[in-house]
Amino acid sequence: MEINFRLAKKIFLFAIAVLFAINSYGQEQKQVNTSNQNTYVDSAIYYFNKAKTANGIDTVVFVKGLRMIDSIPTDANSIRRIGNTAEEFQTYKKSKFYSGMEYALYKRLIMAKEYYKAIDFGKELINRYDAAQNPEDRKLFLSVLSELRIPFRLSDK
Repeated sequence: MEINFRLAKKIFLFAIAVLFAINSYGQEQKQVNTSNQNTYVDSAIYYFNKAKTANGIDTVVFVKGLRMIDSIPTDANSIRRIGNTAEEFQTYKKSKFYSGMEYALYKRLIMAKEYYKAIDFGKELINRYDAAQNPEDRKLFLSVLSELRIPFRLSDK
């Protein structure tokens, strides 16, 4: 009986050591992923700034920036940084670039399952572009309006 107790004690201590090691590795991976996500914010901003040329907007580079938005963290600082960069694109003749960035941010919030943030951001966009006459702004309004059902359906609001 005592031999089984010692064996059980050793197995229990081994299991605790394994769980501790797995937990430590998971924390390390989380820190690495957060660091990578912050790099995606910087990369997206880099591509957006690089897309501005003397001849207008380089759409290939701009789309690379939009694709980077799919990987950014959804904290307030990252959203604000991308939003500030998006405001620089309002001065161009066509606002499809600004609208594209706003819509990409909105879709990122939904993909990250940040439904309350997505609802608030979507309502803000709808209120801003409710009476817009510009076709690009109207397209953003209708796209956000049709996608707003997703966070409402998946949250408790």
